Amino acid sequence: MDEAEYSFLGTAIDSEKEFSDGPDNLARYVFRILYDMEDIDEAVQMILEIVGKQFDVSRAYVFESSEDGECCSNTYEWCNNGIVPVKEKLQNLAYSQFGDYQNLFKDNSVFYCRDIRTLTREQTEIFEAQGISSTLQCAFWNENNLSGFLGFDECTGVRLWTKDEVNALSLISQILATFLQKKKILERNEKIEQELQFVREAGFPVRCDDNDCHIAAEKSIVDCIHCLTSSGYLEDSIEYVLEIIREYYQSDRVYIMEIEEERGIARNTYEICAKGVEPQITFLQNIPIEAAVFWLKGFETRDYIRIENIENLGEDRSLEYEILKEQGIQSLLAVPLYVKGMIKGFLGIDDAKRYKNNIRYLRELSYFLENEIAKNALKSKLEQMSYQDSMTGLENRNSYTQYCGDFLEDRPVPAGVIFMDINGLKIMNDKKGHMYGDILIGYIANKMKQFFPEGRKFRLSGDEFLIVTERIEYSKFRTMLSAMEKSLSEDGRCIVSVGTSWSDVQEDLPELVNKAERLMAINKHDYYRENKNIAAEKVPLLRELLGSIVKKEFLVYLQPKLHVKTGQIDSAEVLVRYREKDGSIVSPFKFVPLLESEGLISYIDFFVMEEACRLLTKWKNTSLSDMKLALNFSRITLFDDHFFENFCKIFGKYDLKPDQLELEITETQETLNKKQMAYLLKQLKNYGFCIALDDFGVEYSSYEFLMMASFDILKIDKGIIQKYQKSDKGDILVKHIIQMSHAIGIQCCAEGVETEEQFEFMKKAGCDYIQGYLIDKPAAAGQFEAKYIK
Repeated sequence: MDEAEYSFLGTAIDSEKEFSDGPDNLARYVFRILYDMEDIDEAVQMILEIVGKQFDVSRAYVFESSEDGECCSNTYEWCNNGIVPVKEKLQNLAYSQFGDYQNLFKDNSVFYCRDIRTLTREQTEIFEAQGISSTLQCAFWNENNLSGFLGFDECTGVRLWTKDEVNALSLISQILATFLQKKKILERNEKIEQELQFVREAGFPVRCDDNDCHIAAEKSIVDCIHCLTSSGYLEDSIEYVLEIIREYYQSDRVYIMEIEEERGIARNTYEICAKGVEPQITFLQNIPIEAAVFWLKGFETRDYIRIENIENLGEDRSLEYEILKEQGIQSLLAVPLYVKGMIKGFLGIDDAKRYKNNIRYLRELSYFLENEIAKNALKSKLEQMSYQDSMTGLENRNSYTQYCGDFLEDRPVPAGVIFMDINGLKIMNDKKGHMYGDILIGYIANKMKQFFPEGRKFRLSGDEFLIVTERIEYSKFRTMLSAMEKSLSEDGRCIVSVGTSWSDVQEDLPELVNKAERLMAINKHDYYRENKNIAAEKVPLLRELLGSIVKKEFLVYLQPKLHVKTGQIDSAEVLVRYREKDGSIVSPFKFVPLLESEGLISYIDFFVMEEACRLLTKWKNTSLSDMKLALNFSRITLFDDHFFENFCKIFGKYDLKPDQLELEITETQETLNKKQMAYLLKQLKNYGFCIALDDFGVEYSSYEFLMMASFDILKIDKGIIQKYQKSDKGDILVKHIIQMSHAIGIQCCAEGVETEEQFEFMKKAGCDYIQGYLIDKPAAAGQFEAKYIK
């Protein structure tokens, strides 16, 4: 693999934000590297560096056991800055000098030692010689034998690992183990092929009978390995291998049974039958695990089962006899399949006609099969993890994004949406601990599953949940919702804020979700406003938010607006985001309602204004010198008696032209004092500031509000933009809004434009500005400057 092919990997190593989505994302990335790169050694070395830097450990490494399992060697190693490599000194180490080392991994295949001084004297001395203070190791298994481990050492002091971190590293170790096993399989395959080639070239006679079938077996194994390691389709490759095995033994049937201990059953997952033999896979799906107890005990003692004649089974094996007799089986060979050192199934042969005594052949093939099955099981698990929330089992945001596309194609009618946000989760985490918060999240998820079993259920972020129902009547939707809200209430107070939307005509899902989310935000505000008794509990959070303003943890984002006539970006809307300590970005819906309820939102509003003025000043001698920036203010800030005075005071600190600032005003149900608003807008207009009427065309917007002040720009709501093409009336309405605005001297800006079709329509309709993801997404100030300063 040349440099161009994996340059993206090198970038990831140095990126601190590459895996901000969490450990699950890191595990998927590790699998991708191993799956895509041809050189396994290079891939493993790269993974150790990526994982080592991600978790900031002193050393990351791999140990692999010798073929006899007596020794181990350090085969891969990565060291952090200032850590001395020890790989060369750790070769051919006898496990016996460590005591019962395999037993250290009895706890879910993980050995975690916070302080190595708590180990035996022999073990402590070995770790201390390497400068290790604490260690975490995850085992590799070959059947039920330790075949190596992935390790992480801390040399600077004790290291505490969280449960999520340990689970992530354990999963990564499983991924590494399967690919390292594949490497060994390929090396062994090459060796066998060389031996067979030598035999053929030497002209030795080959006899194949029950006592001398080595060459035939080796040839068959080579064919199986080649199939398993070269095919991209697991189902086809396994069935092909089973056919090779059936042909070798001349048996009636070859199959794989897998055990599901949590369900207490065994089931037939793969099967190949000789011509004329009736398949049994359909009938062997929920076999009681009790029927396999004798086999499982047999596997533990001699690692295979041979039944030469079922008529010789004793009375204590009557259940086993009945199952085999019903399938017409007279004799059987079986070997176990292992996962992480535990028996999870077996490979079986019914009524073999030749080579009945060659168990070794079957055992070797079982080893190759279980490795490929494990590898593909990991791949499936990682794919599932990318669409499922690991804590709750609900679908996640990735799944929601995919579902939006399916929803767009299907357009189910009617459709209902429920958007929920936990009230005060951060406060509860701070007060009662994160475990309490995790339990609460799980409780809410279970209620969602209970009351909406047929709906699509998502956990979109830490405390945000979404339910989407399809094709159920409104009365049933409301009944289910009321029942769920009641179950989520304590002392008459719901532990979540809820917003809903409903449509019995075809609509886009994001539009329905956006409406439900906005209603949830209103209810969230009402919750804080109506429950003053919890104000004392909010003090720490409010103090933290105010401190964040001082430390500038609130970030200014900019979304550009395109001037249609000139084709230039000459204005942008200023938005605010909050950056959590872990680097994640939080939308205004998360913090604005609380700040509004406590009358503190003006601190954020004026902070954003000041940042906008600083940016405009900074851009004076650049290509953005004539840029205009649009500001949004909370209605609470706008109705403050000293708003205009404070606004002008901040603006007066900078040498800017008033028309470089644009205020976006939205008419809402709460905008009750229209006279006061009209007076304020007149003051701002007289000073020279630009005024924009935002979200025109939906909910509470009216022509009365449009005419009460001298607006410069009218922003057509994205709901109108996205609906225009659905009917001739919508087409006419949009054109009428633009024509009317121009007639009274107001320019128009289309919000939420996402497609070329929408852009072309708005352009032909005479719209002056276009804003939306088609033009560009909101970006941090630094990113905006890098892109638009020329």
